[in-house]
Amino acid sequence: MKKYILLFVASISFLTYSFAQKDPKALAILDKMSDKYQNQEAFEAGFKQQLINQNEGLDESFEGNILVKGEKFRIDIAGQQIFNDGSAIWTYSPDDEEVTVTASEEGEDEGLNPTTFYSAYKEGFLYAVIGHESLRGKNISVIDLTPEDKSKNFFKIRMRINTTDNEILSWEIFEKGGNNYLYTIENYKPIASISDNEFQFDTEDHPDVEVVDLR
Repeated sequence: MKKYILLFVASISFLTYSFAQKDPKALAILDKMSDKYQNQEAFEAGFKQQLINQNEGLDESFEGNILVKGEKFRIDIAGQQIFNDGSAIWTYSPDDEEVTVTASEEGEDEGLNPTTFYSAYKEGFLYAVIGHESLRGKNISVIDLTPEDKSKNFFKIRMRINTTDNEILSWEIFEKGGNNYLYTIENYKPIASISDNEFQFDTEDHPDVEVVDLR
């Protein structure tokens, strides 16, 4: 469970297709998408996270919400709350009355970080448009990303981008071991202004919670 969450908190890999390249058509779509998110003060969205392994007949899913402002984020998923204030990540489990603290840079290679999923393609990746789809009247471009570093534990990221409004609809991480992690975004909403306090876990408000500091 914790691994699944870390894969969201911190989100990338490579593609072995012979046509892998820096496709200018893909770059144009990715740049428009990136500009949209980077020009927002903050945003919130609902999401669905799925772990799929067809070889093992595995299909698990969780639903949650994200709130993002610059390098800060808050995630609510599967009964846990994750706060990143830009310097540390606090993973709070109310049922266990415990919060685990890690440095914010830990796990950055584990997957797509919700604060950088819209810009990760800019460095160390090849990308190509592999197709186009239509969904509920939306024009969707399907783009595969592959990191140039082939030592990554996953080999492909597949993004679906609505080219009408430049929003990401989903991205899927394909691991070498057979696990796929699919993230589907719903109800994206830009926010004009939000306090940094929303991204901090206040221990004074939770005096009975055990703090496990792993920094």
